[in-house]
Amino acid sequence: MAGELAVLRSRRPGTPSSRRLAATLALLSALIPACREPAEPEVGDFTVVARFTRSRYDPAVAALADGRVLIAGGASPDGAIIPGAEVFDPSDGSLGATPCDLVTPRRRAVAVTLRDGRVLIVGGDTGNLYMLLETEVFDPTGGCFARGPVLLERRGDVENALLLDDGRVLVIEGTPLYPDSVSGGAELIDADLGLVRVLDRDLGEETDRTSVAKLEDGRVLLVGGNIVGDDRIIRLTDRVVLFDPGTATFRLLPTRLSRPKSFMAVLPSPDGGALILGGGDMVATREIERFDPDREDIGIIGHLSQPRTLASAVLVDRWVLVVGGKGRVGASPLTTTEWVSLDGSSGGPGPAIREGVAIGQHTFVEGRAVVVVRPGGDPAGDSTTSIQIGRFQERQ
Repeated sequence: MAGELAVLRSRRPGTPSSRRLAATLALLSALIPACREPAEPEVGDFTVVARFTRSRYDPAVAALADGRVLIAGGASPDGAIIPGAEVFDPSDGSLGATPCDLVTPRRRAVAVTLRDGRVLIVGGDTGNLYMLLETEVFDPTGGCFARGPVLLERRGDVENALLLDDGRVLVIEGTPLYPDSVSGGAELIDADLGLVRVLDRDLGEETDRTSVAKLEDGRVLLVGGNIVGDDRIIRLTDRVVLFDPGTATFRLLPTRLSRPKSFMAVLPSPDGGALILGGGDMVATREIERFDPDREDIGIIGHLSQPRTLASAVLVDRWVLVVGGKGRVGASPLTTTEWVSLDGSSGGPGPAIREGVAIGQHTFVEGRAVVVVRPGGDPAGDSTTSIQIGRFQERQ
């Protein structure tokens, strides 16, 4: 190209060869912007499109295969367990009760959408500190619940359950005897066969509040969280663990997070790795860290514009939208969002949230919309409940 530019300068303007070369250079110039990082999508400010028929906190929430969202169980502000469930349809903003209640009303459970479209609901408690072994399965075609496989370990306050590539469900941690103990174990559930298998997860410490994500190659990344020592004192950890579904084993990696923390947003990235955003405990952090699946290593690649813990994150047109969270424990939920590129650089502020979201929030991408489910009725006194939507289009 340098030689061609030199030739262009030596020729008289307007000759056929110089005109051809000028046209070529103009074409190349037009193509160069298309190779750059795409502009972040435009998302209108979030609007509240629906509210639960009853204020509820700690429900089980899952995106259904057809784009609707299931909100099941939970508790009302007075602590009563809610036996019913609701389904939200983002296409028209409708929210309605399911025709059937849960088999076992529960709060603090987790919901996982299976490959056949059904939803497995795992763990939780009945409001009297009785941690459940029973699971149940929601069928979206009829809107009713049925009994599922029985766990081998009681699990309340369950946060981590993932659908593996082979259709089984991996359940990690949970509280067997609330409030002063945790289960560092894990179970594999085959909902079709009704089989449950306890996995050996003896990594030297009991753990809780681990952040997890399923990688593109099917392995599961587990980072940070709390550890409980023999003295029953809870401490933060910076450890990184990989679960291999093929061997059903956990492996502690030598790499570590930038600092001990919990409540991070962990998002699988299109390159096969994962982004770890924010987190903390009493004080939130700003680090954006990336897990490299080939090197099995973690490193800082950027920083959020503000500290966030308990935030959520979704991938929107190859950009990450980080939603809500808190700046510190005890603070009000944030009403801000921000864009982050996959290389960790900041994309600027995102659309505003109408009502702050933090504990118990669930964020999904459905079509060209970001759906945020904000359970309310928090025991601390926040009874706001809402489903908010921000619709987006890619910037040109």
